[in-house]
Amino acid sequence: MRTSLVVLFLLLSSVGTFATSSGVAVQGGFFDYDPAYGIGSWTPRMMGLNVGGYTPNQIPFTFNSSNLTVTCAPACAVGDTFTFNLSLTGFTDVKYGGAWSGTLNFLTTHPLTITPNGVDIARFVLTGDLTGCYYPVNCIDITPNLHGYATVTYALVGGQLQVTSVSYSLPEPATVILLATGLFGTGLARRRKSARVPRPPDA
Repeated sequence: MRTSLVVLFLLLSSVGTFATSSGVAVQGGFFDYDPAYGIGSWTPRMMGLNVGGYTPNQIPFTFNSSNLTVTCAPACAVGDTFTFNLSLTGFTDVKYGGAWSGTLNFLTTHPLTITPNGVDIARFVLTGDLTGCYYPVNCIDITPNLHGYATVTYALVGGQLQVTSVSYSLPEPATVILLATGLFGTGLARRRKSARVPRPPDA
């Protein structure tokens, strides 16, 4: 009995230790990137993020370094397709004032067609790893693996394609499921209501 109490005490005491170094998955969020200056902002939605002993849902970040690679096929002209890869570093936690190490990679998963209006919706994946530490010793790894759609604006200048902005706003999966459930329930209710309405007799 005494041995069991000792083991239980050690397990309970270690909970705080485990919380000081944990991986946090990103479920959604907001993203804005300005290629002209190579900077932008990222506000991910995260569940279970432990900072300073409490659990916030969002922390706004800025980044000050980027590397954008654009590939056109077969060339950069209206009607051709292009993809791009964006590597982001130099993240700063705006809310708590800490610098985070690591790199995020934003990659288009399907080619985009160049159009005269210079706006398109890109399917993308955002992966990588960021690490930040808070006082006294609370180190956290943020490991996004996001898939979604981003708005991309661009311009053709002298046969060269220039991406001018990239942004997205992704809801949490739970929000999407809740919305889908609500829409399904509404449709089901309407179907039942219409089924109960008596049909007029044939003339």
